[in-house]
Parts: sequence; C-alpha cells; structure tokens
Amino acid sequence: MASGSSVEKYLKGWTAFNILQLLCPITLGYGKPATLAEQIFPSGSAIHMRSHAHAAALLLIVKLMVLINFSFRPLHLIHLLTSLVFASSLALELFFYKIMPINTSNLFNLGLA
Repeated sequence: MASGSSVEKYLKGWTAFNILQLLCPITLGYGKPATLAEQIFPSGSAIHMRSHAHAAALLLIVKLMVLINFSFRPLHLIHLLTSLVFASSLALELFFYKIMPINTSNLFNLGLA
C-alpha cells in the first residue's frame, strides 16, 4: 500500500476512532468500577468491569502501535488476533455467560470490536 494513500488514511482514521471508543470503558473501569458495574452488569461486580477494562487496555495498546507503525505487517496480524479475542470475550459475556445485558450500547461495542 502506497504511503499516504486514501485507503491508508481511512484505515488510520478508523483506528483512531476505535482508540477513542476504547478510552471510555478503560477510564470508567479503573476509575469507579463498582458504580459502573452496577449500571452495566445486572449481576456483576467491580471485578467484571475491571477485567473488561484490562482487555480494552490491551487492545488500546495494540491499536496505538498499529497507528504509529502502520506499515509493519506483522503488527496487523497481532491486531487482528487481539481484536478477535476481544470480540469473542465480549460475545461470550453477552450471550453465553449473560454477565452483560443485551442492549444497544453493548451490541454497538460488539459490532465495533
């Protein structure tokens, strides 16, 4: 992919948008996890919110590295794998374990993941 192409700019913009979207669960998960867990998880606790924030923080670090080193292809593979793991864990929390309620916000986050 040529450096500075319109596709590369679009992908970098989408990655930056995803980074901003990940900042919310991270800051709220580490800031006031008990209060947020009561709102998001019907039977959850602060530990659920903190573990969700840990996964989001790992994905945030990988996305930042992709944004900085966009031409490094192995990093894109790592990004794909961590995104799949994050989306799978979120889907398990929603549909299998039923820790999180199935609502518009959570389904939107799953779609972005």
